Amino acid sequence: MNRTNIFKDINFYTALIFLLLTFIDISFLSILMLTIFLVVDFQKYDRYKNIFFVTVSSFYIARLIFSFSSKFDNLWKHISLNNYSSVERFWDLQLNLISMKCILGNVENYYLKFSSTSYKSCPYSAKYGPLSTKVPFFGDIWIGTIILSIFVIIFLLLLCFNFYRMDTKTFITLALLLMTPSMNFLIERMNIDVFILIFSIICLYYYKDYPKFTVIVLLILSLYKIHPVGLLFGLLFFSHLIKNKSQFNFIFNSLVIFFVIYFLDSIFFTNTILDTEWRPAGLDITFGLLSDSIILSKYLNINYVIIYIVLLISPILLALFSKTDTELETRAMSMVEQRYFFAYSFLFLINFLYANYDYRLPLFIPLIFVMSKYMKNKIPFVFIFLMPLSLSPLAGLDLGTLNSIILIFGRFSIYYFYYLLLKIIKNRFLSSLDFSYLKDK
Repeated sequence: MNRTNIFKDINFYTALIFLLLTFIDISFLSILMLTIFLVVDFQKYDRYKNIFFVTVSSFYIARLIFSFSSKFDNLWKHISLNNYSSVERFWDLQLNLISMKCILGNVENYYLKFSSTSYKSCPYSAKYGPLSTKVPFFGDIWIGTIILSIFVIIFLLLLCFNFYRMDTKTFITLALLLMTPSMNFLIERMNIDVFILIFSIICLYYYKDYPKFTVIVLLILSLYKIHPVGLLFGLLFFSHLIKNKSQFNFIFNSLVIFFVIYFLDSIFFTNTILDTEWRPAGLDITFGLLSDSIILSKYLNINYVIIYIVLLISPILLALFSKTDTELETRAMSMVEQRYFFAYSFLFLINFLYANYDYRLPLFIPLIFVMSKYMKNKIPFVFIFLMPLSLSPLAGLDLGTLNSIILIFGRFSIYYFYYLLLKIIKNRFLSSLDFSYLKDK
């Protein structure tokens, strides 16, 4: 295509705006990405793949560079949304390493880089799971934070590069998902969930060749931060669907080990089964049944437990009594895609039961990536582009009301997503009620 035709192509301008918004006003980027995701034929971006690749790569490299010095405080905050931005670099990862160092060492008044007010001292414990209070860290906290963060950024850049060499539709889908506001939130905090995302992707990719080893890795992740146990439940369900007795038994035994260790740790060390004090609830920064129940209880003046039960049961009943046909036929997927689908579906269903910050949403990017490939209806995936959201004032206008309306639309999307997964899993379960393969020969 010649130069003149390029400047007459609207897809060139949307790709260019994608680049500009990323570094000028990232708060509106999610709106543009949602529009592209819903209405644009990705194949039309074939000529402009380079723009998306350069944008995504530059953004992640910039995030890493801006973390190195307090001189970049304003730039660091500029590429984050207002509702979570702060000068602390990779906040959650620093806290996690402090927690690990407090196990066998001591930390006194450690100020998180580069804050003059946020600091921690021992005793301090993240208390994610049994292993989080048993695995120590002996190195320098800031150096450890930077090394681990570099590992994450390099992985994402390699992932982006590998997909860039694939077809345009596949790459653009990944590029948009990597730039979602929740993914930005996750990288800004460098929460331990990003490592769970990376290692779970790798484990499921190599699961066919090393099923037992990958299950053990997922078990270790679950013992460190509990919620990855959803991946094991998903693999257990998948092994039942393919009637693989060996895999089913090994995963089932791994789950037994998980619960035995978890409850023993709860009884003898932490003295608690679940952390019931930490309940994040904010329309613009959290998700989950518990979060939404707490938010609604403030407006409706109804006990949040009652609201929780309604939000939990309603989609389940709707899925149980709805028609068996679905918008997604999982049998059309390859075996690898089905493995990803069921593993991350159960991960989502378990996480959705509780209260979570939006930086956990990227854990479901592999699930959305696989599903969007086979579904024409994109509404169930809208939430990934709208949560979290914090639109900057435009021409002096406060967009708070519009922000809330968009967030509510995102909430409807994620509940539709919840219902859709329940319905698909129900249908596959009812069509696979034969358990004879588990009997001893």
